[in-house]
Amino acid sequence: MLVNKAILSIGGGPPNIEILGDGTVIFKITVFESVTGDLTGTLTEKITQVYPVTQENGLLPITTSWKLVTADGTIEGYYSGLFQHMQSGDHFITQQGEVLSVTPAYVNLYQARVSYQAVLLGDHQTISGALTIHPTEKR
Repeated sequence: MLVNKAILSIGGGPPNIEILGDGTVIFKITVFESVTGDLTGTLTEKITQVYPVTQENGLLPITTSWKLVTADGTIEGYYSGLFQHMQSGDHFITQQGEVLSVTPAYVNLYQARVSYQAVLLGDHQTISGALTIHPTEKR
């Protein structure tokens, strides 16, 4: 099941950025995005990154809890992976995770694997990508 994140403006923010005494950055932001594809609705992502400030322009860890609300119900989960700064100023994001909670319409997606890939443009307001939910075999 493929959920496309078309090129769109991201709502939400501003980010909460805290720099600890040892130079560790804690970056958190909540964003809201419209999605289309096999499922259509609103995707809310709570994004967290923790990294040394000296590596801010490198390959960074990223963890996201998310909630997709459609006309038929809700799917919630998480994914984590890497956030890569590219020379063009854009950012490539790749994450893997799992569906953690569903409403009755999506019971077949409970504990499904989830993969996520996107490009966040340098303006930090425009994103394009795909969230893919891989349904589990019926038990």
